[in-house]
Amino acid sequence: MGAVSPGSLNASIFPQTEQLIYQILDYLDDKNQSIFEGHITLDIYEHIGVIDYPKNFDGEVKAMIHPQLQARDY
Repeated sequence: MGAVSPGSLNASIFPQTEQLIYQILDYLDDKNQSIFEGHITLDIYEHIGVIDYPKNFDGEVKAMIHPQLQARDY
């Protein structure tokens, strides 16, 4: 797995790599299932709504985010 230079793909290694990836994904899936066996719910993010930028009659944005609030939307 990893970077391969153009034209050097080895067809005999591809099935082994694919099998390894599926085994890793199955392992991770099993671990994830065992973590959540108790059916515990956890709200990580709740979408409340959208507040759009103020716009003029042509639909152009006529405002910006205050520097102290920029990137503080969570």
